[in-house]
Amino acid sequence: MKSPNAVICHDLKTKGLKATSQRLAVLTAVTHAEGCFTPRGLYESLKNTQAAIGLTTVYRALEALERAGFICRIESVGDERLYARRSRMHHHHLVCDGCARIVEFGDCTLSKLAGQLERETGFVIHGHSLEFHGLCHVCGQKVKNNSEGIA
Repeated sequence: MKSPNAVICHDLKTKGLKATSQRLAVLTAVTHAEGCFTPRGLYESLKNTQAAIGLTTVYRALEALERAGFICRIESVGDERLYARRSRMHHHHLVCDGCARIVEFGDCTLSKLAGQLERETGFVIHGHSLEFHGLCHVCGQKVKNNSEGIA
């Protein structure tokens, strides 16, 4: 049985990426992250365990991992980039503009539209992503209460 690091190295190499110690550290941190994460949050968790890693290196590693399909970038809320591990199951996101909460949903009926677009435009579509932005129930209630003058 291969060690987790050997599997990660193999996965990186199959995607054409060098298995540098920094990239391995970032990918290992990503695999242990719960839900969505930011580059700065990942850096904070790595800087205590990985002495030779900087914030810029984390950003570069995440960009490479995104291009390779290991992670996906979620439309940022505020100034910080937001990432999530790429799920084996096709899904999309609801993004709360108030608290940055992310909810995944899997009921996707866009394949018919993708087929139609391919026929009409000649594009060969390899995938798609969809995000809805708004307010979660909690943030929506806060806005409603504030507009009604309730503290």
